[in-house]
Amino acid sequence: MTKHTPATPLPWTWRTPTGVTGMTDLQYAAHAANAYPKLVEALRGLMEQYVGDRSRENVIGPAGLAADNARSLLKSLGEE
Repeated sequence: MTKHTPATPLPWTWRTPTGVTGMTDLQYAAHAANAYPKLVEALRGLMEQYVGDRSRENVIGPAGLAADNARSLLKSLGEE
């Protein structure tokens, strides 16, 4: 498993120039980087909630679909 970590420690911060309104690209990037650990934690929580100690094959219906979606998202983030 590849673990992706930022080159600089979180949380990232930014300064908004005077007179600028709205979110700049830098602010958006900093917000996304700071939210990443929370996303991974939430997806892992869903896996635990819906699957728990059972094997995935024993989870059917909407709970199984939610677990599959969470697993797919974690895999796409390199956080299996």
